[in-house]
Amino acid sequence: QVHPLVKQKPNKNFLLLFPREWYYWKAKERKNKDSWLTKSFEKMGEAPAILDSNACKATATNFKNFLYNMGYFTVTTSYGVKVRNKRARVSYHVHTGPRYTIESIDYLAEDSTIQEIINRERSSALLYPGAPLDYGLFQSEKARLSELLFNHGYAEFSPVFIDPLVADSSRLSAKLVLNIKNPDEKSAHTRFRINRVSVNTDFRPGTAQATPHPSRYDSID
Repeated sequence: QVHPLVKQKPNKNFLLLFPREWYYWKAKERKNKDSWLTKSFEKMGEAPAILDSNACKATATNFKNFLYNMGYFTVTTSYGVKVRNKRARVSYHVHTGPRYTIESIDYLAEDSTIQEIINRERSSALLYPGAPLDYGLFQSEKARLSELLFNHGYAEFSPVFIDPLVADSSRLSAKLVLNIKNPDEKSAHTRFRINRVSVNTDFRPGTAQATPHPSRYDSID
């Protein structure tokens, strides 16, 4: 999971044997830049991976932030460099420490109707006692709540109405509170309902539409 976070990667080999940077330099040395051989070297070549201490520091920071967001709040990271024959080997050291979990979580909505809907669907919640205190899970839970409320008529609801988690940590677990606020200067969210349904049975996509002849069945036009 952390491999994509590495800022500097070593050069690869062509056919697992031949260093790609060798082809890179050969392409640079050739005078005829338009020849097929030069073009071939350019395709097979790869610019040398130069040791950059800033990139090493950024990689260690990426590791720390990634693991912190997964609930490892005491994680520490560092790196070391060994140089031999103008080639460097970078080693990253990660001490995760314990992972924090959720002790309890309360959902508090200012809109009482939304509170009732959320309470009915608590069995589908992604945040629950015993789950890791993971930022990714929190984002997924915000998306779940937004979809849930959208399907109950709250077409204008979005994750911006969900405040950041409030956590009270004790030992390796946390008591969480998830607040869902109302729109500014409103006492509740707007809930949309179906008013009228019109069915055009003569519709043909891509063709000119004749004036429809409406008919009524029950309450549907």
